[in-house]
Parts: sequence; C-alpha cells; structure tokens
Amino acid sequence: MSALRFMPNPSGCKRRWPQCNWYPVDRVRRQVEALRAGKEEICGSSTLFYYDVTKGRAWRYRYPTSAGHRWVGGNTLAYRRSWWVNHPFPEIQVGEDCRFVWAAPVELVCDLAAPDLCVSRIHRSNTSPKDIIGCYWQACAVSELERLLGAEWVQFVSIGSSVAPAKSPPLVSCIMPTFNRRPFLPLALESFGLQDYPAKELIVVDDGNDVVRDVVEGAAYVWYLRLPARVSIGEKRNARVLPHKALLSPTGMTTTGTHQTVCGIKLRLYYRAKPT
Repeated sequence: MSALRFMPNPSGCKRRWPQCNWYPVDRVRRQVEALRAGKEEICGSSTLFYYDVTKGRAWRYRYPTSAGHRWVGGNTLAYRRSWWVNHPFPEIQVGEDCRFVWAAPVELVCDLAAPDLCVSRIHRSNTSPKDIIGCYWQACAVSELERLLGAEWVQFVSIGSSVAPAKSPPLVSCIMPTFNRRPFLPLALESFGLQDYPAKELIVVDDGNDVVRDVVEGAAYVWYLRLPARVSIGEKRNARVLPHKALLSPTGMTTTGTHQTVCGIKLRLYYRAKPT
C-alpha cells in the first residue's frame, strides 16, 4: 500500500493535529484499515460532531450523499500520498479541502459516515465560518459528546473557550545603565528573569572599565550595548535601541553593515535572534 497522509487541518498547508478538534485514539487505525480494504484514494466522514464553545450547544452535521456526488469533511481527511502527488490541493485559503475531495471520482472516496471520528469546535476564529442554519445541521444533546469524549470533555471545553488568540501585550524595554558593577549584575539579571510580565526585554548599557559582556551573554531576552566612552547616566538612559536588533559587541555576532548613533557615539549595529 502506498504512503498515507492525514489532513485534519482545514488550511491544507500543514499535516498536523489542529488545536480545535478532538479525535479518538483509534482514528488513524480505522482510516488506514478502510483504505487498505478497498481501492479508494481518499477517506473521511460526511457526518461530523460540532460543539459551539460560545453558546454551549452541540450539533451533528450530515452532508447528503448521492450516486454522482460524495463529500467528506476536511478535518477527517486521510489520503494516499500517490493520489495527493498527482492531485494536490488548490492553493486557496478557504474550501481547498472540498475541491480536493470533489476532484476525485465518487468511487475513489471512502465515506465512513462516522461522527465519532472527529469533534470540532465552532468559534469565531474558524478558517471557514460555520452557518448552522440549514438542513445539514441538526441539534443534538451535549451529553452525547460528553459520553464520547469521557474524561477529556472538561479539557476540550476549556480549551475551546479560549481558541480566539488574545492580544499580545505591549513590549516593555527595561534600560539598565551600568559602570563597573560586575558583582551586582547576576542579582539584577535574576530579578529581571523572575518578572511575570511576558513581553519584556532588558537592555544593559555598559560604559565601565570592567567590560561585563561575559555576565550578560546567554541570558534570555537580555541585550548588551557596549559604549566605547564614558557618558552620563542620563545619556545611557536615553539610549535608543532598534526594537528588532540587539546592539552587541562584535565578538561572535553578525554585523548589519549599518550604523546608529547612541549617546552621541556612532556605533556599528550587531544583532542576534531573540531566544524562543
């Protein structure tokens, strides 16, 4: 049997398990067995369970089948690699899964018609908005989904209530002027790291005789700016640092080939990626 691909993600770009769906532990096995048992190229289900996380309601979606037309949900797709290579997804944002299925002859699409194969969430961030007004949608008891998911139901509901991404907090840049304060730096770095605000960075501006770059290097979200001459604390506090680059000493860093004036001193810019 040729290799298989599972495409539960509606985007059709990455084959992965999406965060907004629940699948039973035997999903892969069931679909592999169905494809191995026949000559179909695509496998999925035309009947699906949905849970509206905002309204707390459950729905059963059933797409009608006919002799000349067959559909299975994009969040249940499994298909042979050989078929996909010769019939790739259309490069569109919405509806690529439907076109992928409809491009195949009816006899090559295996419809398991198994709503327990997938439980999806309805929320405002769905790639394809769900309009539950129509003959394909039927309300069902939430208890039916609770029994299906068992102990996983509580987690499923709680994750679904926060699917919409929260707004990112604004970045807070902390400026720490320093001059020959090596003994105090480890405590200052530790204190910064313990701050529970997520979007933060510390910029250490050093003009001391004792260069403290070795203390700062490797600390998460901490940037080091070395000044070649002594300046006032006020000037160091006014240091302007590009938001997407760290101004670092040249050793081991990559130059941008540009300069920036900091505290009245023309410096070459160096950068490294922020840790992830």
